[in-house]
Amino acid sequence: MSLKIPENIKKRITQVYSCFFFCNGAISELYYLNLESLENEVNFINNHTFQWYKISLQYMFIVEYCKLLESGGRNSKENFASLFKLDNAVKQIVKDSHPFKKVDLENLILGIKNSDFANEMRILRDKKYAHSENSKLFSPLKIKLFSKDDIDEAIISLKSIIEIFNEITFVFERTYDSEIPSRDNRTENFILFQAKYKRNYFDNMRKI
Repeated sequence: MSLKIPENIKKRITQVYSCFFFCNGAISELYYLNLESLENEVNFINNHTFQWYKISLQYMFIVEYCKLLESGGRNSKENFASLFKLDNAVKQIVKDSHPFKKVDLENLILGIKNSDFANEMRILRDKKYAHSENSKLFSPLKIKLFSKDDIDEAIISLKSIIEIFNEITFVFERTYDSEIPSRDNRTENFILFQAKYKRNYFDNMRKI
């Protein structure tokens, strides 16, 4: 018989999964926008609209990603989407004899939090995205877009995060969709279709 999920834990699970969902959605879009198969559509992808779209996706990813790895203070209402806090909250209600009590997920979360990638994301959030610092490194009009390597690292990190999250929720016999990048490749299909339409349009215009 599975454990019943207390209401406060249910809210935390929803918050954590929502952050993961937005992170995965944002990085998946960036992944599809950087596919080598779209090499012929690079001019279309690099237009003004898509450049702004990429920047917006980075904002979303960085802010939501950092929420997941906040350690949080004692205030139970703060950092509600923290993996650390979810892990601690579940361990407090699980009996000592339960195998989950003996799983050291905190060190696994710390491993992600202390990684070079996570540190870089926190620096961007603290000094560029969520706050503004007077530094040559963070010019207000310059935003460096994620490279393919950045996107690959983000995907690896998210895969570790969702594994830990599902380890926690499995106590209640629940697991959550963990396909990273997302299966939703509509943006890739949209680009291929629109770029082809644009080429055909201009080819036909030249024939007139």
